[in-house]
Amino acid sequence: MYKKLYIVILVILIGITGCNKPNNLPEEVEKIVKLENNNYQLWYFNITYDQYKNNIEGVLDESSINKDDEVIFGHNDEKYKGKDLIGLDIDQIKEYRAKMKKSVLWLYDIDELKVEVQISDVYYDEKEDIKYVYTLAEKVTNNEKNMVLYTNFRYSFKQIDGIWKVFKIDKSSASQGEDNTIQLYDELEYLYHNGEPISFIKTINPLTGGE
Repeated sequence: MYKKLYIVILVILIGITGCNKPNNLPEEVEKIVKLENNNYQLWYFNITYDQYKNNIEGVLDESSINKDDEVIFGHNDEKYKGKDLIGLDIDQIKEYRAKMKKSVLWLYDIDELKVEVQISDVYYDEKEDIKYVYTLAEKVTNNEKNMVLYTNFRYSFKQIDGIWKVFKIDKSSASQGEDNTIQLYDELEYLYHNGEPISFIKTINPLTGGE
């Protein structure tokens, strides 16, 4: 478990050297910046689902990824898919927020959550004609448990009518508790590409809008 923590720290340190390049980001990276920002705004009840769909238009291949059938937020047996949120205004979304806040309070207070997301450069598989962009999110709960939650995504792009869109999303997660070790929910599988550490070139704070 200590080895896994070391790997995460190593990747973060490597990413710092390249983070926050402000100009000339690849188009695919810009799309993931947009997607990650809007994901967190939706997940933490700051925008409506209709706003979310409008904001990310053109990023996803909707024939492969159907957000309407995806669970957007939930806890235990209470789960809400995108189609459950269509047409709801922000006040109605905030009602869901109150429910979710109460249900996850044992884990962390969503009002105190701090999120930083690192976004990688573009990796191109010429043989398969697929592009990849990776992200590593660090979520600090800032409560008595001092939990740090890591979420690691790999976004796969293919050309759809000449436009590169995300057609597949892979995810892995881990958490770091009070003893500074990681209890794995799953392996952090997407910290390397072809055996080399991922190069992160952009850092965002999607809940505060900072970069």
